[in-house]
Amino acid sequence: FVGPAMTNTAVLMMFTLGSAAIIFAIYGTYGLLFSLGGVRGGYHQFERLSEALFGSMFGLLGMFMIFRAF
Repeated sequence: FVGPAMTNTAVLMMFTLGSAAIIFAIYGTYGLLFSLGGVRGGYHQFERLSEALFGSMFGLLGMFMIFRAF
């Protein structure tokens, strides 16, 4: 944990406020991007593709494990 390592209160406050600003910028950008219809549509396409890919991979892995057990 960073807090106890910093003895200067001003440095700790700058670290805290800087971290909050970075987090706000990151999640604010996510919120802004996903409020746009085109980005949501692209993400939906990626989500469907990735779910199909991972579902197929885990299905094949499961079948391999079942057949290997017999």
